[in-house]
Amino acid sequence: MPQVINTNAASLNSQRSLNMSQTSLATSLQRLSSGLRINSAKDDAAGMAISARMTSQINGLNQASRNANDGISLAQTAEGGLQSITESLQRMRELAVQGANATNTATDRAALQQEVDQLVQQINTVAGQTAFNGVKLLDGTFNSQAFQVGANAGEKISINSISSARADSLGVGTTSSYSATTAGTVSTGVLAAGGITVNGYGIGPSIGDGVSAAGSNDSAISKAAAFNAVSGSTGVTAKASATTLTGAANTAQVAIAGDATDNIYVNNVKLGNIAAGANAVTQGANIAAAFNAVANQSGVTATFSTTTGAVSLSAADGRNISLIANGTGATLANTGLTMGAGGNIAAAAAPTTFTALAAGDLTINGYDVGAVAAGTDALTQGTNVGNAINALTSKTGVTAAVDGTTGLITLSTGAGQAISISGSLTNRAATVTATGFSADQMGASATASTNAAVTRGKISLSSSGSAGITLGGSDIALAGLTSAYTAATASFGSGVASVDVSTAAGAANAIATIDSALANINSSRANLGAVQNRFSSVVSNLATTSENLTASRSRILDADFAAETANLTRAQILQQAGTAMLAQANSLPQNVLSLLRG
Repeated sequence: MPQVINTNAASLNSQRSLNMSQTSLATSLQRLSSGLRINSAKDDAAGMAISARMTSQINGLNQASRNANDGISLAQTAEGGLQSITESLQRMRELAVQGANATNTATDRAALQQEVDQLVQQINTVAGQTAFNGVKLLDGTFNSQAFQVGANAGEKISINSISSARADSLGVGTTSSYSATTAGTVSTGVLAAGGITVNGYGIGPSIGDGVSAAGSNDSAISKAAAFNAVSGSTGVTAKASATTLTGAANTAQVAIAGDATDNIYVNNVKLGNIAAGANAVTQGANIAAAFNAVANQSGVTATFSTTTGAVSLSAADGRNISLIANGTGATLANTGLTMGAGGNIAAAAAPTTFTALAAGDLTINGYDVGAVAAGTDALTQGTNVGNAINALTSKTGVTAAVDGTTGLITLSTGAGQAISISGSLTNRAATVTATGFSADQMGASATASTNAAVTRGKISLSSSGSAGITLGGSDIALAGLTSAYTAATASFGSGVASVDVSTAAGAANAIATIDSALANINSSRANLGAVQNRFSSVVSNLATTSENLTASRSRILDADFAAETANLTRAQILQQAGTAMLAQANSLPQNVLSLLRG
């Protein structure tokens, strides 16, 4: 090895080793002083990102736990107020029982009434003053509220509206009723998800009702079910009223054979032979009898006017009434009823756009066709859609035939059977027309339709909560509703506010009124108790989740003191050794001087 002075390789090597041990020492000191293995992204970039996400979740879970505890506090505050009201009601009942006794004089009962009046005032005071963070809880203004009880969006628990605990709202026999005005007939068209909001909650989509032969997912039953699916949150219930169809007087009396060429189908059920009547009334009687003979299968009953012979049809459960007629006898003139022509229906044109269908885009007779891949041309597009329809033939009774050249689709079914197509957005379904179903792909237009004459029922809404009913959204008209409703007053007196124990009869009536009031309070307290238990379960689950996430983050983020103290000791020794060796290396060039001295 040559002896040089200008370059001291040993010193450079010692310096490099000393710098490395100094860096290691600095890292160990930083980790031991902070307690963290990761102090910056350079320590562990992936670990830092993971621990940051975990920190967000942990902070969110801890805040959600506090939110849930706030919910418990609110429910406890409301229940505490109701407990106070219960005590007042119990005392009122005791006074009413005392007043109902024949041994009391008018003066005695007047004294009892004075105390009852004071208790009524106390009930109103408690109901008006019970609040949590400034929010009144028992005066009837507390509507359904959602509490964020999770670290992520949408993780909420709702406390339903709390009924008013004022004296004029308790013990009225029924709760105050807020009802829709008479609802109109539901319109053709499926309710989209969120297409209607009720008291701030979205409803939909409407799905098949399982009983309507045509348009089962846009019937009064299906739309009422969409409202009722969220009634626990909205306080609003929907009821499908009977579907009715009133025909005109028949102007001719002709027999309807009920055979393969001259027939009437109601809800896909074929009517038997209908004899010609001697006049309009007997013709109507014969037609009504034929409908009633198959009522168990169709769900539709018929009546007729003994004056004009006009036939009226009714489906008590609100299902759709679909009518299909064939032949020369089953006409409007002979029956007074408008009927569809039935038969196969074909697309008005072959597909011109080739777009995939998503689940829910196309419904045949109430069954979702499901996702369908886009075609590359008209033939493959028509074939893809046709195959998807045919996969459901056993359920829908509908078969699709695809033209091998153009891709045009023809739907067919058994004689007199309805074909109902529905959807709600562009490129979803088809509109059945006199010539077929329209336009590109399986329809650029998308209203529910059918080859039958379909009559739909009505739905009405009602609410027992003081919040009433507020509707919004673009699909209100499809349910035959409007957004304006008037609150009806309670139908049975004014509750405990009018309790009168100044007579024996009044005291006896007061007992029943107060018992009803206590039942109202008990129901509200039971709901609040259930909410408290649910919040408590949420808090427990959040604590467990937060604990486990915190432990997981610790394993990634926190410093291992045993390992780091070992690293520190090693780095310190290396620093000392490196410093000593650097000094030795720096003195090595002096050895060359001995050569110069000779």
